[in-house]
Amino acid sequence: MVRKARGTVGATRLRNTLVQLHELSHWNFGQIFSIKPTVTGINYWVMWFAFLNANIAYWATMALSMPDYTRFAKSQFAQAVGQVPMPFMMLIIALLGVMTTGAIEQVYHVAIWDPILASTLYLSPTLAILLNTLFLLATFSVNVFANTVGPAYDFANTFPRKLTWFRGALIVIAVSVILGAWTYYGSAYGYLYNWLLTYGGLLGVC
Repeated sequence: MVRKARGTVGATRLRNTLVQLHELSHWNFGQIFSIKPTVTGINYWVMWFAFLNANIAYWATMALSMPDYTRFAKSQFAQAVGQVPMPFMMLIIALLGVMTTGAIEQVYHVAIWDPILASTLYLSPTLAILLNTLFLLATFSVNVFANTVGPAYDFANTFPRKLTWFRGALIVIAVSVILGAWTYYGSAYGYLYNWLLTYGGLLGVC
């Protein structure tokens, strides 16, 4: 009886998965990209240029930090080839972000750009905890490390006799904690205007 019950549950899950894939194949993805903006006129173009400058500021940090990685490449050709996929990867990530936000708006009638918030609100507790744990591990293993390498080298190169890269990384972590860097990601407005546009303008001045 137990084996029969398990087989029935497995068959039901497989059927549900196939049904979902079938529905997904017939889903009109055009609805996601046809969402109308909430602002019009001059306000639309102000927002458009704000997003443009925010993206420039985002890539400015990549340009400044890239030498900290490419200097370990075997040759100039190797580091050039290694950077070719980056714009395409970022384009795919941006596309997935727009599609995810649009899909959430179509299904739940609210635009949520934060995947952590979306998974917490609309997934089962077990699945939400699993996904948020994966987000946490990915953030610390990729984003935090990548954003620490450049500034850590800056501190280490400023006082090479007293500071190593590891000590420079500890200083970066301490500064981030003092500034409360995570608070800039609390909202899309704060991330764009209070963070990206602010340090983008500072980099432009410097």
